[in-house]
Amino acid sequence: MEGQIRFFIDGERIDGGPGDRISLPRDIPHAYLVTSETAKAVGMVTPGGFEAFFTDVGAPVRPGETSGPSPEIAAMSAAALRQGVETLGPPPALD
Repeated sequence: MEGQIRFFIDGERIDGGPGDRISLPRDIPHAYLVTSETAKAVGMVTPGGFEAFFTDVGAPVRPGETSGPSPEIAAMSAAALRQGVETLGPPPALD
């Protein structure tokens, strides 16, 4: 992981940074917020199947760029619903 990401997991706040590993358990409400200028994280989904969410909302990175465009919240919520995941509320904010 690079940068800083604040995770909200079942009401608990966890600030993550380089070298940290965070578990987002299935069926437990969770969210995240990038708190540094940029951040990178690697995710693993188990058991398989939910990776379709990421291919649904993701976009390829173009040559010479370091990241693709960010998906809209509405598109992410619709893709999550197709995977049987309910969006519970607005994304978290720093305040």
